[in-house]
Amino acid sequence: MPAPCLRACAVAACLAAAGPVAAQAPALAPTRSAAGVVLSKTTMQPLPGATITSRQRGTVVQADGEGRFFLQSRGGDTLLLTHVGYEELRLAVPAEAAGGAWTSMAALPQSAGLLPGVAVHERPTALQFRRDFLKAAVPPDSLRTATRGLAPADLKALRHSTPPSGSESVGALMAAQASAATHKGQLAPVPGLNLFTWLKPKKKKKQLRAVF
Repeated sequence: MPAPCLRACAVAACLAAAGPVAAQAPALAPTRSAAGVVLSKTTMQPLPGATITSRQRGTVVQADGEGRFFLQSRGGDTLLLTHVGYEELRLAVPAEAAGGAWTSMAALPQSAGLLPGVAVHERPTALQFRRDFLKAAVPPDSLRTATRGLAPADLKALRHSTPPSGSESVGALMAAQASAATHKGQLAPVPGLNLFTWLKPKKKKKQLRAVF
């Protein structure tokens, strides 16, 4: 037998003895339907609008008005259940389920970080409201922020920079827009640096003479 044939036979025998070189990729778990109901652990009432997220597939659904949800998932997936005012809950989808479907009932515990209830007390008269309002304690930082810009100098500068009427404000705005459109792409004219302003002859004032 020629030498090349012997080498080919030897290589084939070594490969057969060593077995497959690359292992096959594991098959994905079959897709199954996951359904359930989200409840409040405190009241055992449904939580409409709860968010259910599949961490493996990235699917996000919301529970209906009865707290029920339905989505497609795989075995070994993790469902993240969240709702405003409640702690999040994680559910593991089992690898095997009867009939290819998996159902669950999840009760979310109420979050301990909730703010206490706010009591609203009605003031029967405007005088009583004014009295209670003036007695209310205001933090120094809030008072400093509220009174910022009320100094006489600041108010005077504000009066000089603010148009006294709406028509004057609109006129100033239109004039600024017209000037910007006229001198678009070039420097705005400066009256003190304009040579034509200096060379422009001054008009003589007419004097009225009395004729007798």
